[in-house]
Amino acid sequence: MTKNPSKKTLDNKSTKLASKAIRTIGQCECCGQKDFKLLQCSHVISRTYKKVKYDSRNTQCLCATCHAIFTKNPIKFAEFVKNSSVGIYIDHMHEIANDTRYKVDHDYWNEFNKKIISGELTVIEARNLLGFQYVGLQF
Repeated sequence: MTKNPSKKTLDNKSTKLASKAIRTIGQCECCGQKDFKLLQCSHVISRTYKKVKYDSRNTQCLCATCHAIFTKNPIKFAEFVKNSSVGIYIDHMHEIANDTRYKVDHDYWNEFNKKIISGELTVIEARNLLGFQYVGLQF
């Protein structure tokens, strides 16, 4: 009989897959930096909101420099996000993040992000496919 993984274990696995998936973009979505070692997963809505933490509509690929600049300048970050490929989803991501009816479905996000990592979907295709749906959630 196998023991179910802890919430922490599920979160760690899902976080690693989501980060790897978003970095498949291969360059900073702000400045175009292509050094893979410098690329990071940046969240628009805080990582504390688990329901949108692994969602490509809430994450962007940024280099370490742009990520640091935006962390220190939230107004500049908000302006950047508004004009980026995730800008149209921000209000929807807020709705999901604050909806208390659901909890995150780690299995869904792990499988979805594996499709991005394997090249079955690009991040942009994934964002378009997800659109304004409520996905990756369970009661």
